[in-house]
Amino acid sequence: MRRILLATVLSLLIVPLLGLHGEADGTAEAGGFSEADIDGPYGFSFDGFITDLGVIGGGHPIPITAVGQFDAKRATLLRLRRTINVGGVAIVEDEFVGEARVGPDGRGVASFCSTKRTITGNFAFPDQTFETFSFVITGKKNEEIEFIGTGLFPVTGRCPEDLADPIAATVLGIARKQAKGRGGKNDND
Repeated sequence: MRRILLATVLSLLIVPLLGLHGEADGTAEAGGFSEADIDGPYGFSFDGFITDLGVIGGGHPIPITAVGQFDAKRATLLRLRRTINVGGVAIVEDEFVGEARVGPDGRGVASFCSTKRTITGNFAFPDQTFETFSFVITGKKNEEIEFIGTGLFPVTGRCPEDLADPIAATVLGIARKQAKGRGGKNDND
């Protein structure tokens, strides 16, 4: 009798939980997310720390903050521009090209090669970097992407083939879909 009661109670607790896995918004039935869900212009910001174990800052965490914009064509070609404040002593202006891969659950990885970098201030930042980010698509209509930095590599030759040892970077950020400019077109078109 106790086993039947226990089985009944457990089934009443577990069955509703099984129904919550991916079904609430229909993404599991509809096949989920794909690269097509990252399309158009996004504005983003992030903050965190970089530590390079002695190469840049003597192994101490250096605070960084950044704002920027990227334009995605179905996540296969991402053009990104950003401004980073490095520890309050340098401003780094970057341009990147990259791509993203998106899983059916909305999680993915984006990777970028820097194509142009301008540094103002006294800070020894690599001339070119390869950077990776893990992300998850959130918000209605894929208008929001939350992300963390997962890799920052100085480039010693061709990007992304020739990379030096990674610089440790810990960042957390968010990207939001930008409203279109005047006339119904993106100002960057």
